Amino acid sequence: MSRIQHPSIPEVSSFSVNSNPAFKMTTLLQALVINMDEDTDRFARLSDDFREIDMVRLERVVGVNTRELPRLALDKLTDYSTVNPPKGTLGCFLAHIKAWETIADSNMKWTLVLEDDALPLSFSRFNPSAIPDDAEIIFVNQRACPVVEPISANAEPGFMQTSELLFYKSKLTTLQSPPGLEGYILTRAGAISLINAVKVDGFRGHVDWRVFRYTLDKEVARSAVQSTWMESRQVISPAVDRTGWKWAILKGYCMSPPLVSLYKSASRRKAKDNISSQVSSL
Repeated sequence: MSRIQHPSIPEVSSFSVNSNPAFKMTTLLQALVINMDEDTDRFARLSDDFREIDMVRLERVVGVNTRELPRLALDKLTDYSTVNPPKGTLGCFLAHIKAWETIADSNMKWTLVLEDDALPLSFSRFNPSAIPDDAEIIFVNQRACPVVEPISANAEPGFMQTSELLFYKSKLTTLQSPPGLEGYILTRAGAISLINAVKVDGFRGHVDWRVFRYTLDKEVARSAVQSTWMESRQVISPAVDRTGWKWAILKGYCMSPPLVSLYKSASRRKAKDNISSQVSSL
């Protein structure tokens, strides 16, 4: 199958590819699945989807319910002093931190982190030994891959640095833009770096853009987003930057073909954010 490209974007050709012809995954990959207690049906669906992928072992990480948090706690955690704190966005952020803490306490070299709305694609050609030696996080979800569809079931995986991906995404529309965190592979060292950064920078904003930012060089990122929608929306370099959010704390890549896509289900995060907005307007 040939690449299906976004019509306004030139083909991306800067993926580096492992040329090993005997590319088969034999190493067991631990996968942490973020899943709310109210959504165990989603974990059951994902478990069924992974049933025939023998090299991946799923472990559930209970999501964080921020629905009952008082406004004062939300304000302090997110530093949203003038708008109503989005409870779903905060809950998603905290749930990923739980996953990072689990990884930091483990002895696994690589751990796959999944949100419960992930849908597995092809794992048959993926092998952790092909991952770049300096990588600490790999985005393996389709939204973080410049190719709209996987190249083919037999394609060898390639890796692109996230700085290159940023230049690509800056040319897209906002609806196509979020990198997402429905699927990424993280090292123990990477998890520790993320935890230490958030300990200083706090929990404001969307966790996927924050993690993406943490893989980017400050000057390269600002050059990429200059005069684009990313600059006006402040997704990479928000006004709060004057407080000193960190840059480039871990080495990041995205992988093609991706391992997972986004399952078409209702977003719990958006639903909770909408509830928060409705309550604030009463």
